[in-house]
Amino acid sequence: MNLNLRTKGIFLVIIGTMLWGISGTVA
Repeated sequence: MNLNLRTKGIFLVIIGTMLWGISGTVA
């Protein structure tokens, strides 16, 4: 359970960083 939650957190952080990078590039 804990590992799964941590994995989800890391995944969300990676997705957020990617979206932020794309937004910065487009803008």
